Amino acid sequence: MKSLKIFACFVLFFTILTSCTNDDPLAKVKYQINGYDASVSQIKYAVLGGTVTTTDPDEFGNGSDTRKLDINILPFTAKLEVAVNNNTPTNKEYNLIIYVDGVAKASYDLDVPAMGAASGLVEYVVEANQ
Repeated sequence: MKSLKIFACFVLFFTILTSCTNDDPLAKVKYQINGYDASVSQIKYAVLGGTVTTTDPDEFGNGSDTRKLDINILPFTAKLEVAVNNNTPTNKEYNLIIYVDGVAKASYDLDVPAMGAASGLVEYVVEANQ
């Protein structure tokens, strides 16, 4: 009988331990810039603990138009800001999108005039049970 109690305590302890050490993120956030090209001069995006600012496209998404984050603390304010210097004779259009767990939650359309500059910002508060 004593060994049964010890076994039950071991099972309970193991169950609690494994449930507390779960490394799965609470949310998966993806920032995307549709229309991304060399005219994008600066990108700012929120990460846990602050904001990353970059002028190097390789630092954003390895040269692609997306950046993915695993979020382990909620609520989290997802934020994407883009500055564009358009040195071409035609207008340019960009679409900034924030995805949470594969679903588009917020977007912003940025229109930049020919030979002009503009910036755009999109943000979304990621909360539990969305």
